[in-house]
Amino acid sequence: MPDHKLFRKQTLGVYDTTWKYLKGDPDIRSRFWRENITRILCEQELCIFHEWFQGRRVLDAGCGGGRWTYGFQKLGCDVTAFDASIEACNVVRGNIAQGNTRIFNANIFNLPHEITEHKYDLVFAWGVLHHTGDTFNALKNMAELIKPDGILYIYLYGRASWSRFKISLVKICRLILFPIPNKIKFILFKILLGEYKSGLAMDVLTPTIAHRYSQEEVDAWLRELNFENIIRTIQTNEIYRKAFHADCSAIPYFLKPASPPYWHDIWAQENYKNLLRRKIYDPVQ
Repeated sequence: MPDHKLFRKQTLGVYDTTWKYLKGDPDIRSRFWRENITRILCEQELCIFHEWFQGRRVLDAGCGGGRWTYGFQKLGCDVTAFDASIEACNVVRGNIAQGNTRIFNANIFNLPHEITEHKYDLVFAWGVLHHTGDTFNALKNMAELIKPDGILYIYLYGRASWSRFKISLVKICRLILFPIPNKIKFILFKILLGEYKSGLAMDVLTPTIAHRYSQEEVDAWLRELNFENIIRTIQTNEIYRKAFHADCSAIPYFLKPASPPYWHDIWAQENYKNLLRRKIYDPVQ
């Protein structure tokens, strides 16, 4: 059952505020991200050799601040990106988009003709669908935009990645923080944690819609959407899936799933766990 429109509005407001006051995507300011993004996409997230991407039409669904849009541009893709947050779109237009990249402020359940008139070699939805209020139908909408020989890639929050205690604790935090205006929450987090972690805190502690799913549940959804092939590209309790049909154009370019440590293990060690650091930390430096 879809989430109530009040919760959907609140969740969108959280991300609008976050992107407005972050002044760009902090990840892309990092030399680590700029130098490794294509390897992250090719060798870990998608497990596809980089030569496949040149000239491919990619839909970055829920692009946020554009860190993946940036990566697909570097791979030579023809990128269409959209987000429900107008502030996120402003960030990507102003700081990321180059060449033929097209950016749209759009709701995943009511996409404009400029997006739906095309089919895509790759529809990429990373960390987005679990915030929409109706994850399965959002997934269904994305699957309909894929070419017959294309790929759907999703990352969703995994239920097993958090303990029941942590899930309950975060829900309580969201309930307590709910009445506080988003701008005030961001300012408080920035004072306490610094700019980078203020964005993380907004993402984790404030949206009322942030569902978690089991691996089996998501695989069942993908089979219901008639994907014959489903690959788990990153072996963690979070949900990383590449779904495609038998005649997928990328099959000759497939790479074996990578082994840990994954890119986000390094990212977590350097950025998330060091709570005393107040500046954006670059693991390469």
